[in-house]
Amino acid sequence: MVEVRGLTKAYGGNPPAIRDISLKFERGEFVVLPPGEYEFTYTRGPEYRILKRMGRGYGQKDLLTLFASIRARLPRAALRTTVIVGFPGESDDDFNRLLGFVEAVEFDHLGVFTYSDAEDLPSHGLPDPVPPAVARGRRDRLMRRQREISSRRLQAHLGRVLDVLVEEASAEGGYIGRTVFQAPEVDGITYVNAGALEIGQVVKVVITDSLDYDLVGDAVCPPLSS
Repeated sequence: MVEVRGLTKAYGGNPPAIRDISLKFERGEFVVLPPGEYEFTYTRGPEYRILKRMGRGYGQKDLLTLFASIRARLPRAALRTTVIVGFPGESDDDFNRLLGFVEAVEFDHLGVFTYSDAEDLPSHGLPDPVPPAVARGRRDRLMRRQREISSRRLQAHLGRVLDVLVEEASAEGGYIGRTVFQAPEVDGITYVNAGALEIGQVVKVVITDSLDYDLVGDAVCPPLSS
């Protein structure tokens, strides 16, 4: 658990760990200010054939069940994952299943990278390598779809008042900050229109606009004390 001025995030390395966290939430062992944040760093695609090649012990059904459970308990939880495309043996059908999985879950944040071989990897030397150009094309297609999903999901925050951690002044005026569901460096940011604010403080912001990956809003009260 990581807590920054009252904004609590729960991170997990893989679905079994997240499942354990979910059970602890249910038992009341953690007090989390929603929306929670869950990061599935090792979710590398839903097709079990490819997952099995990667040494993963779970499939698409397991992940869909897990994500549905989390959203049922915490409707405003933000789901993030990183997926790999171009893993040796990945066919067009495999990729299309991954794309369908992403569309079904509608992750709030999604990172995509292409497989890069190395001699020290367990996957080194596996048959049926995917041409780099094909892998890049799949990555770009997946990110285009995720951009649409992200834009639509962010629109749900319009009119809401969110706590925003102010991190820096913007060169265009106002400030740049993050909500509890925007992780540093990897997620979008929130642009805050306000007068004088102090860096490192949490302010309440009413969301007035949404972009593909970012939010825009106006500060509605004085910044909270540190």
